[in-house]
Amino acid sequence: MFDDVITSPLALQMHYIVREGYIFTSITEPANVFDAIVIRNPSNCDCWTPKLGRSTRTLDEHIRFIHDHYIRKALIIAENIEFISQCSGVQAFMIIPADSAPVPFDYQPLYQLQCTYLDRRWGPVALQNDQKREMPAAKEALFIRKMKNG
Repeated sequence: MFDDVITSPLALQMHYIVREGYIFTSITEPANVFDAIVIRNPSNCDCWTPKLGRSTRTLDEHIRFIHDHYIRKALIIAENIEFISQCSGVQAFMIIPADSAPVPFDYQPLYQLQCTYLDRRWGPVALQNDQKREMPAAKEALFIRKMKNG
């Protein structure tokens, strides 16, 4: 149901679709399969990019939808990601700190999750050992790919 190839020129241009009141986009290849749910925390937070639609659903509804429909990918725009442990079925994340998020953004809630794909946007980032480091200026995203069998 969520791995349909998107062919609508308008949906491809906007880079998201609405399914049952939830926003979906792509975070991995192929780019025309919008299988990642978009979660905003709080629901009115924003970010410079990407510009995606807004869901009328609550955070709890998003989490319940993830579990009920076995959603495996999520794009999260948030002031904090303390809720992320409740998304245990998700295996691929793109995390974008909201414009209103504190600096440095705290990625520590990610450390206990088993994920196969992670895209963290913007720095500075808080590391596990509480040391700080800036993300490379020339690179917007740090990609960490950890394959289970290789």
